Amino acid sequence: MSHYPDFEQAPAGELRAIIHHALSRAVRIFAISLALLSLLFAVACGSGSSSSSSSSTVTVSISPASTSLDAGQQIAFTATVSNSKNTAVIWKVNGVAGGNATYGTITASGTYFAPGTVSSTVTETITAVADADSSVSASATVTLNPSSTSTGTSLTINPPFVVLAAGSQQTFTAQTGTSSATVVWTLNCQSLVNSDCGTISTSGVYSAPLTPPPGGNVTVSATPSDGSTNTGYSSVTVQYSNATLAGQYALAFSGENGSTPIMLAGSITFDGAGHVTGGTEDSGAGSSANISGGSYHIGTDGRGTATVQTSAGTSTWQFVVVNHSTIFVTAPDSAGNGTMSGELDLQNPTQFNSAVISGNYTFVLRCPAGSAPLAQVGTILANGAGGISQGLQDVNVSGGAQSALNVTGTFTAPSASTGRGQMTLTSSYGTQNLIYYLVDATHFKLLQQGSTSPAIGDAVKQTAGPFSTAGINGKFAVVLYGLNSAEPASFGSQFRLDGLGGSAATVSGNVNGNVQTNVTSTGTYAVTNATFGRTQLSLTANGKTYQFVLYPASGEDAYMAEVDSTVAAGHAYAQQGFVITTGSLAGNFATSLSGSNLSGSTSFESVTGQTVINGGGAITATLDASLNGNVTAETSLTASYFVDPTGFVTVAYTSPASALNTGTLTLYPIDAQRFLSMEIDSNRVLTGFSEVHN
Repeated sequence: MSHYPDFEQAPAGELRAIIHHALSRAVRIFAISLALLSLLFAVACGSGSSSSSSSSTVTVSISPASTSLDAGQQIAFTATVSNSKNTAVIWKVNGVAGGNATYGTITASGTYFAPGTVSSTVTETITAVADADSSVSASATVTLNPSSTSTGTSLTINPPFVVLAAGSQQTFTAQTGTSSATVVWTLNCQSLVNSDCGTISTSGVYSAPLTPPPGGNVTVSATPSDGSTNTGYSSVTVQYSNATLAGQYALAFSGENGSTPIMLAGSITFDGAGHVTGGTEDSGAGSSANISGGSYHIGTDGRGTATVQTSAGTSTWQFVVVNHSTIFVTAPDSAGNGTMSGELDLQNPTQFNSAVISGNYTFVLRCPAGSAPLAQVGTILANGAGGISQGLQDVNVSGGAQSALNVTGTFTAPSASTGRGQMTLTSSYGTQNLIYYLVDATHFKLLQQGSTSPAIGDAVKQTAGPFSTAGINGKFAVVLYGLNSAEPASFGSQFRLDGLGGSAATVSGNVNGNVQTNVTSTGTYAVTNATFGRTQLSLTANGKTYQFVLYPASGEDAYMAEVDSTVAAGHAYAQQGFVITTGSLAGNFATSLSGSNLSGSTSFESVTGQTVINGGGAITATLDASLNGNVTAETSLTASYFVDPTGFVTVAYTSPASALNTGTLTLYPIDAQRFLSMEIDSNRVLTGFSEVHN
């Protein structure tokens, strides 16, 4: 404080000192204020992230920074990602993920294989891109020396490059100069699972995998047994083929014919050579049919068609392959009326017996159409001998919820040929007679037949309890489709359970084209049954309260039903700490979408196909769409996407096909390989799921 009550009374020297002191203090206060504002801004921007690090602080380093190789040699690169829980990288050679035969290839673990033949000295760039943020990367250089400069006589592999159909074979030979060489054969690809690369015999016979590995490339290596010369390399590109679809699959489809729900469950067998060889199917309306034959074809992009002949008629499917075990399908009903959407899951016939159905199974049943829409979730305890001793379930029929119902029941042994069995569930809701198709000991498909409320669903082996509010926590993504007062409705959300009974979420809703988009929500939850994990969840957004019931399923996932005026049920996926950026959601995805098209009279629509996300804000897709049984094949689509800091993605798309035209989607990424989607405009009420394929 100045000793002078008025500046005018102070001597000139002291006045200058006072002013200087005041200005210095003001500057310090201003700097501190800026620092605090910056800190608050950083905290606010990071509040919705699942990682403590922001994209601006993620760094990548690569070692070695440069190296020189002769043709056919290899070197292991190491990438270090700092300031991120996600330490994975995507390896590229000259900008090509996984490399190719011209530039050389690189495995998921960072081992680079130079081409077997190099005509002149060239420099290749090896790049490690942070999976957590594709805008962050580090690069190294490799100088490749011509083959003629290699020391001694080089070992070569023939052929040096080949394109193979999935499931096919190729014989490789190794030679030093003009002489055959005795070698040890090995395989590398962009996967940490060795079997994803295929197999190779001691004599050099390579068998391509039934599903192309990530990136589609496999490096074949031949190392001389006596160490007399260098290792030789060949590059294989594996593409989808009819062999990808081989074996016995459980099917579960649902859709609508007008306003009538239609459903199908069954088992179908493909021979891997383009033929349907048999099976059986049951409809939601109560009929059964034998599958007598048919044919199918898969293109190199994983999209395909199938003609399925049954005793009830012939239908033509459009589908896209996720991998050998999972296929997304669009199908008309057997009479060619209406459209269904669903999935094929590879069965394990060695487990077609009662004994494997033992323990807790969480199940979901849904009928999102008709005069009596149904959403049902619960958990049952099966004894492996035909009995269901106890269980708990929640049922929502036409907006009338029945809560925490005790369940008992029975089941018959699955058929040794198709995995088909019957199951009853008895509670105060009544006795439900179900058909099931066993996929394996951990999973079976469910079908409830009936003229008013058929239902389709799944049951999966439940993660072991006991369960508690503190134990059920973390971040989840969910998209549901159903009915609200006879109008098609969807719900999408990212919600976080804090382990203390509190929840925070972003919520989107679409009721017959009336949209609410990614509204911030708060809520509460509580586990009400420790044995089966029954959990009540309430979310409030924009004055509307949503009521849900969850039952823990496999892993950290859950089955979830809306138990208010909207009747909907589905799968809530535990998000895996995935840091979502424009670049981190990238790759080739198999896509399935279905729901109501609102143009004109409401009709059920199903879409399957391949979606390519480029990691830079652009999307292209090739889709097959069916609207009420009318198929528009090979429809192109382009889109742009924007990543919100809280973790959801907004997509604006356009298509020259009138079946799709334009629209807006919200995507909820689960991890780098999967995302959920829902349409958020007045054109459609569509929901979907996409998963990486190659």
